[in-house]
Amino acid sequence: MKKFFFILIFSLFAVGVLNIGSAFASDTNNTSGYAWSENIGWISFNSESDGSSVDYGVNIDPTTGYLSGYAWSENIGWISFNRGDSDTGAPPESDPCPTGGCIAKVDDPDNLGKEEKVSLVGWARVLSVKDNPDNSGNWDGWIKLNDKNGSWGVTIDENGDWHGWAWSDMVLGWISFNSQEGGGASYKVTTKLNPSPQTLLVNLTARPASGYVNSTTFTLTATITNDSVEGPYTYKFYKDDGDASPVCIFYNITDKNKTCRNVKYENVGQHIAKVVVTVPTKPGLKGEDSASIRVRSSAPPPSVPPSASPSIPPPSWKEIAPW
Repeated sequence: MKKFFFILIFSLFAVGVLNIGSAFASDTNNTSGYAWSENIGWISFNSESDGSSVDYGVNIDPTTGYLSGYAWSENIGWISFNRGDSDTGAPPESDPCPTGGCIAKVDDPDNLGKEEKVSLVGWARVLSVKDNPDNSGNWDGWIKLNDKNGSWGVTIDENGDWHGWAWSDMVLGWISFNSQEGGGASYKVTTKLNPSPQTLLVNLTARPASGYVNSTTFTLTATITNDSVEGPYTYKFYKDDGDASPVCIFYNITDKNKTCRNVKYENVGQHIAKVVVTVPTKPGLKGEDSASIRVRSSAPPPSVPPSASPSIPPPSWKEIAPW
């Protein structure tokens, strides 16, 4: 059996070398590093990793989650992550592949770079086996990235590093993508993720919500509602959305809550107060919110009760005099 295994490896290696010119990398390839197979050794995911003169690599589309491109093994040649019958062909089964094509993909691309573990699902394929089935010893060359029962599989962490195991029977066996799980010399496959732009979520309240012109003093309070963005912050409060100058401004504030007090309005009508919060250490990061304030005309004077008109006249002084 061992003799057959080495003959098979040699045959696939020869085919892989002969076809080396058929693989091309794209400038958008964002995945690099090495995986390790217990049977065939190192698998390179980018020509930048191994210094190859042949340009190749693997890419993850951050929108669709689809993988594309090629990895390389000096023992079995090209491993394809591309879709289409002209490349990998149809996978042997659909599990585990909840939606879309079952060639390698990220299960939840929206959470790449956000969640601790995002799963890869679907399949990749060794092209030398597909192109030369007579030399494969009945091995189909498919590599499965995730078990449908979740007992094993490949994941990507929030930093873009791959973890876990893929499986291919007969030749490759288990494939490890990170020495944290596989042990031995330090290695990993990693994807360069475009960091999601941070957002600053701000809530503005106005108290009271209505009052009188030139008399009521309003209080505007801004609260930063997401904990992920650290200060210091700059708060700018505006009496109206279109105002050029703020009515209150605060610099280098570490608190996620700030109040602008004693705001008065000189015009009757509906006003839209506004706050803009920025982070000086992170140019371009800004959050804003608005609050509606109703201003009425001057408060009317308090009503005077009508003059008393008693029906019984008051007693004369003689009636009440003590002498």
